[in-house]
Amino acid sequence: MNSKLPEWYFQELEQIQANFDERQIDLALPRALKLYEQYQTFDANKLLVHALLLNGEDDVAVSYLTDFEHQYQVNTALIADVLNTLLTHHAFVLGWQLNYKLDLQKDDIIETAEQSYQLSNAKKIAELTRKVSSVGTLALEEQSVVLKQAKYLPLSSYRVAVQLVLQDPDVWQPVKSDVLQTLKLAGVTGSIIVTGKFQSTGAVKLATIPADIQGPIFQQIKEVLWKKVGAIDPVQWQIAEKELFLQSAYLYPNADQIIQDPDVWAELLVQKLRGERLATNNESAEKLLNVQDQLDQKIHEDLGF
Repeated sequence: MNSKLPEWYFQELEQIQANFDERQIDLALPRALKLYEQYQTFDANKLLVHALLLNGEDDVAVSYLTDFEHQYQVNTALIADVLNTLLTHHAFVLGWQLNYKLDLQKDDIIETAEQSYQLSNAKKIAELTRKVSSVGTLALEEQSVVLKQAKYLPLSSYRVAVQLVLQDPDVWQPVKSDVLQTLKLAGVTGSIIVTGKFQSTGAVKLATIPADIQGPIFQQIKEVLWKKVGAIDPVQWQIAEKELFLQSAYLYPNADQIIQDPDVWAELLVQKLRGERLATNNESAEKLLNVQDQLDQKIHEDLGF
């Protein structure tokens, strides 16, 4: 693989490392991002993850790290450094996600770090837990910010706080979806109560929900849309992707139960994108059209468009 990479790629790796050595993170991060956009290699990924961690962007760092799960798993010293950095930042929930995703079996290390933090930060934990629990009183954009802060709580405190979040009718549906996914990715099992316009009131079994908000059903819809729209009109494809992202965030984790026929769902979206009169030919399609109409109305109410 190295023989196919240009010389400037290796020069850029060295320059980014030099930026680290000189503590020039403001220079290293954009260079690392640009390099990784062009060459998705493990060496470029390591530098990008390191730059993001140094810049305090822990959640983004973890998301990029999972592009090379196996390489990090076998490089025990490197992954230990990443985990230690997360725990030093008190990003406990992210630490649990990394531990679960890569099967690191570092439960004892994370629990010890949480216990140490709890001993000297009880007041801070209580204040953030209360803030998270009452997040429904905030504007939508602020809700997302607070739930991002919540990932710096010990996992036990996070679970207590988000139980109220998931039952609060004033919390934005995509925020609830992000909470459910966060719990799932952290390896939390058992059931939790969720209420919402597109979610049945009752217990959600975390062990059985998809890890990806855009789960299997939406992947099928994407494939159909790509053939009908993406391969023909790149602009409409971008619009379609944004539409699907919002729909999946509102329907998670019940999309599989709601969207019985992904092909029909995709066809209805194509008609909508083309400005055509939405037409259905059976009761099943009519139900899906009704759900899409409800989604459109709810998104319009929440976001104003």
